[in-house]
This record gives sequence, C-alpha cells and structure tokens, in this order.
Amino acid sequence: MRIKKILLIILLIILVLALSVASYFVFIKQDEKSTLTLIDKKWIEDNKNNVVDFGIVNNVPIFSYSEMVG
Repeated sequence: MRIKKILLIILLIILVLALSVASYFVFIKQDEKSTLTLIDKKWIEDNKNNVVDFGIVNNVPIFSYSEMVG
C-alpha cells in the first residue's frame, strides 16, 4: 500500500512537470526570429485574411476642449 502511494505521488509530480513544460513552450516561449509565441502565430495565420475597416475622425480634441474654443 505504501509503494502505491509513493508511485502515485511520483506520477503526479511527473505529470505536473510535463504540463508545466508544455505550457511554457505554448504560451510563453517566443520564437527566436520574432517576439511572437505559438498562440500569436496561430492567431495571425487564422486571421490573416480578415480585413477590419474603421474610420478615424481628424481634428477632434481628445484630451481637452481648448482647441474648440475660439
């Protein structure tokens, strides 16, 4: 019974370490040529054909009303 508990604990530790390493490579590790992760690259690849068009109004004061007076 004691051997089964020790074996279970060892397997759980190995599983946690394997998941940690896999998470590191998927979510945190950046490519050597750029600063993108694997998830960033996948998102760009999936959405490279999506075009978003939006308009920006010129000469609108964003931070104050001082330009509107006068």
